[in-house]
Amino acid sequence: MEKVTICTGWGGEYYTADYVNRLYHSCVRNMSRPFDFVLLAGPDVSGGTLDSNIKIIDTGLPYWWAGMVFWSLTGTRLFLDLDVVVVGSLDTLFDVDSDCCCSRDWSTYSHIPSGHEKDANPGVSLVRGDAGAWVWDEYVKCGKPVWNPQDRSVDHTPCSMAAQGILNDDPGRVDLFSQDVCASYKYTVRKIGLPSSCVTVHFHGQPKPHECGEAWVKECWR
Repeated sequence: MEKVTICTGWGGEYYTADYVNRLYHSCVRNMSRPFDFVLLAGPDVSGGTLDSNIKIIDTGLPYWWAGMVFWSLTGTRLFLDLDVVVVGSLDTLFDVDSDCCCSRDWSTYSHIPSGHEKDANPGVSLVRGDAGAWVWDEYVKCGKPVWNPQDRSVDHTPCSMAAQGILNDDPGRVDLFSQDVCASYKYTVRKIGLPSSCVTVHFHGQPKPHECGEAWVKECWR
């Protein structure tokens, strides 16, 4: 069986090492395939000790930009944001018949602007081979920006939302996971509960997993 890679990005701010470790342990519990767990690390990673089985790639990129390196890698790989909670078998995502597949853009859940029905959120992204290399190429063309996403005084262009901005400048170029498989806590789970086929729950915005006391979060996020 092919050995795959699961990546996450950590620029060293906002999240602690505990988030990285919990995501890694969740992957171990929910994978039958052999895999490497790779942390795409920024220059200021601190705040705790990482599990010794986590491989680290020093990207030199701060904030969420560290995760951009995912798109330059090769092989079969899955990216998971640190605020994603794994609730089912990740094999389901690797079994999808697609070379480049992402979760949907949750910001369009209630009202989808015309032309953006297929917008993506790269918080959960499956890529095979070099199918996602164009995202990295576009980032390089933008000059590899590294502005602070928490600094509202910054002109957030070019590449305003990192990979998300690049992906959605060309809607429909990637496939999308079903919202019942890759769910939003805010727009799906909090309203109707966990879908029976759910694999990942994205805690985009607020609350984050450590702020949610629901029993299933305590069971799955550990």
